[in-house]
Amino acid sequence: MVKCQGYDADVADNLPWIDISGVHDEAAGTLTLFAVNRHASEDLALDLSLQGLGNASVTDHQAMTDALLAAVNTATDQTTVVPHKGKGARVAEDRLQASLKPYPDTMIGLKLG
Repeated sequence: MVKCQGYDADVADNLPWIDISGVHDEAAGTLTLFAVNRHASEDLALDLSLQGLGNASVTDHQAMTDALLAAVNTATDQTTVVPHKGKGARVAEDRLQASLKPYPDTMIGLKLG
């Protein structure tokens, strides 16, 4: 469950600004999270409980974005929007903390132990 401020849209009221999903690979001991901050102008804080997942550490942090929101890759230019190394994601006391910039698709990889 995501708890954060939201916005109203044609399809629903109070949609959360942050949308997040994850893939837990129990055999590999990893958790990969995908998040987006839908707010047009504000960085939003991600503070996610990792309780019950053991010791965790950030192994990768990538953000997919471009300065222009409408930027797209095309068949002739496939490098307009590419992943960039993210910074600032950390695990502290069973919580993942990160700052999400407006609009980029963010991936944070965790090793669980």
